[in-house]
Amino acid sequence: MADHSPTTPGPAPLPLGTVTDLFKRTTLYIAIHQPVLNAQGHVDNLALLWWNDVYAKVRNRPPERGSLVTDTYIDPHEVIALANTAWDHGDVRQQFVLDEQRLSYYSVAHNPTTLSVTWMEYDGKIVEVAEDLSQLRNTQAELEIRRLELAEAHHHQQISQLRENLAHNMHDSLIQQLFAIGIGIDSVIRSVSDPQAEQLQRCQGQLQKTIDEIRDMVRELEVGPAIDPSEIQRREINSVVEEMAMALGFAPRYHSNLTEVLSTDLRFDLIAVIREALANAARHSGADTVTVTVDRSHSHLHVAISDNGQGFDPSLEATAASMPTSHGLRNMAKRAERLGGAMTLRSTHPGAEVIWSIPL
Repeated sequence: MADHSPTTPGPAPLPLGTVTDLFKRTTLYIAIHQPVLNAQGHVDNLALLWWNDVYAKVRNRPPERGSLVTDTYIDPHEVIALANTAWDHGDVRQQFVLDEQRLSYYSVAHNPTTLSVTWMEYDGKIVEVAEDLSQLRNTQAELEIRRLELAEAHHHQQISQLRENLAHNMHDSLIQQLFAIGIGIDSVIRSVSDPQAEQLQRCQGQLQKTIDEIRDMVRELEVGPAIDPSEIQRREINSVVEEMAMALGFAPRYHSNLTEVLSTDLRFDLIAVIREALANAARHSGADTVTVTVDRSHSHLHVAISDNGQGFDPSLEATAASMPTSHGLRNMAKRAERLGGAMTLRSTHPGAEVIWSIPL
């Protein structure tokens, strides 16, 4: 039980005027009450002595000095019980939600409102300090939402990293191994009879189809829905140029001024032409330098693949369709003709250059 005798040892409490000056600067609801004691020294009532502006604003009935809690509070018996606990033990905490009945006594900015009230004894007075917990809970809810958003973003980042690693491994390992098998089959084709060669060519075609399907999966893993279409196109072209480095034994050079995004079908033809031209250089040129140039000029798309290899007889310069020994070159020429363009083969001393051109 708190000792309210005048001989209680310890530092003297601050003057009430100093305390109220401090209370004026806070956002808490604060009131100071004078306890009305009965013959047994228990609190029978509380008379209002002082309040700050925040306390006055939250109450619908303007506070008056000397008013009793039995006349002004909605639950005076509970308040007096709390005041007795604070009087005997120093302080006690109360928490409640402002329901419709209580809202007739209070004026608040949002509903529901949860108040936390501390009743404390100070220098023979009962001090009431109330705090609105609703904003705190709203802040806690907002923080929880932000935490969940960050967790989701982190999860997406992890998934993206896994997709990138998987795409990298599929491209650098699986596709390259399959492509090496295709190069091996191609070398065998040139040393066997026609029936066996045709069967191997069918196997080679199926292998290439598998490589293309894996490449599509790699592209989907790498790109995702938020990548710009021009970036997709750039990656696709760079990918086929990089793949052919294994067949050539070195990395081909690549230059392009292409900025517009081609249609899916045209992009497929462009990539097929680059792949076939580089494969042809790997088989026949004996070059140690190959350059791929993709050029957008006015209304045409030009693709040039040049090398510094052994070249060919300049008298054979013509469209590739007139060169029956090169299946890949004939395919390139047919693609150009289907699109209204043309393909030519030039001797460059040393080496050769394939020029594939179509209108856009």
